[in-house]
Amino acid sequence: MSESNGYSESSGSQKKGLSVAALVFGLLSVFLLCCGVGIVLAPIAILLGIIALATKKGGKGMAITGIICGIIPIIIVAAFAMAIKPIWPYREDILKDYSRITVEQDTIFADYEATGQIPDFLKKYEEEPFKSFFEKYDITIYKIMDSLMENHKQGTLTQVSYGGTAAAVIPANVVLIPFTA
Repeated sequence: MSESNGYSESSGSQKKGLSVAALVFGLLSVFLLCCGVGIVLAPIAILLGIIALATKKGGKGMAITGIICGIIPIIIVAAFAMAIKPIWPYREDILKDYSRITVEQDTIFADYEATGQIPDFLKKYEEEPFKSFFEKYDITIYKIMDSLMENHKQGTLTQVSYGGTAAAVIPANVVLIPFTA
């Protein structure tokens, strides 16, 4: 055992299992965050990394990396939660409106392209609380409609039926909330 750091330096009998597990769970938490699995794996990575460091059985670098990788998804989710907090109470209406757009997309986008006007049921997004939320991120309901119309023209705007029990799927290339520092 080394006097300088308290970690075992014997090469054959080191037990780095917890450190390796922390690293693996940490990396998976980062890469699987987009699937929602990462936020579940992140605390496991942090816990395993802390235990590995506390037991001093080797693999200090892997344990620290696992902890850091576990913290990253938690920070991202927290930032996202803080960003959408102002409109969270309106999520049901937003999903219903999005569903209506996808179901009636042929009519809605033909009218929007011809007149440049959004449908009446979307005019609420020009008022508070949506107006200040959109201004914060330099977007408007018109920019969102333009993006959705582009998806419609490309045939990538999937019809979604939302009855309040299942989440609507928004295409990945429709940027609603750009994150800027």
